[in-house]
Amino acid sequence: MLKSIKILYGTETGNAQYCAETLGDELEKLNLEYVVEDMGNYEHSQISQEDLVIIVTSTHGNGDAPANAEGFLNYLKDNEIDLSKLKYAVCGLGDTSFTYFAQCGKDFDEVLKSRHAQRVIERVDCDADYDDDYDIFLDRILEYLGSSS
Repeated sequence: MLKSIKILYGTETGNAQYCAETLGDELEKLNLEYVVEDMGNYEHSQISQEDLVIIVTSTHGNGDAPANAEGFLNYLKDNEIDLSKLKYAVCGLGDTSFTYFAQCGKDFDEVLKSRHAQRVIERVDCDADYDDDYDIFLDRILEYLGSSS
């Protein structure tokens, strides 16, 4: 059983924050304990203590992390942390008209996997008009949480 759910968002324009808060609202309906937090405020070293981390992030510029997510992504890349006890899910927001569509979400997924974290659902990459894609992500994560509680 999950003791804690941490929803971390990386955003430039607020879309990923909105999506993260929407997920939080859904978890509240299920009486699940969770925290929604800006990646820029998250204490990076806590990652190995988490039960489930859900990453919701946009991509900025040429496939870059948003400013508030850059430090956390670099921390994960630069430190050989054993995250084998961590469960995670990633939703990447982007725009398919760009070469590096949803790249930041892909980067988080890749680095967490390389640190032996356990992905609980497949990553979902959402296009600019993200409502339908994000609903798929919500359905998948809520289905997972319903089966694991």
